[in-house]
Amino acid sequence: MEKFNLLFEYSKNRPKVILGTLEIDNGVYTWTYSDDCYTHKFNPFFYNVPGLPRGMVHKSTKLFDWFSDRIPPRRRKDWLELFGLTEYDEMEILIRSGLRAMTDTYELVKAGD
Repeated sequence: MEKFNLLFEYSKNRPKVILGTLEIDNGVYTWTYSDDCYTHKFNPFFYNVPGLPRGMVHKSTKLFDWFSDRIPPRRRKDWLELFGLTEYDEMEILIRSGLRAMTDTYELVKAGD
C-alpha cells in the first residue's frame, strides 16, 4: 500500500495544511479528508477537492479525476525525461511530480515524509 498526503498552502504566512490522504492498495484508490480541513476557519472552498465531497470516504479502481487531470498526458514525451522515466507510468509521474503546479499551492507527499 502507498499512502500520500495532499498538502494545501492557504497563504505564505500560514503553515501548510494536510487536506487529506490518498491511499493506493491493490489497484484501489481511497481518498479521505483529514481533520485539518474541518478545523481551519478559512474559506471552505479551498478545503475541497472537486468531485470528492467532504464527509465521506471515496473509493475507486480509477484514479480520481482531480488527481489524474493534473498528470501530463501521454503525448507529452518531455515529461518522461523530466521525471527520469523511460515509459509513461501514471503512478510514477504522480509520485515524482507531487502534483505541484505553478498555478496553485497543492502538493502531494508520501505520508510520513
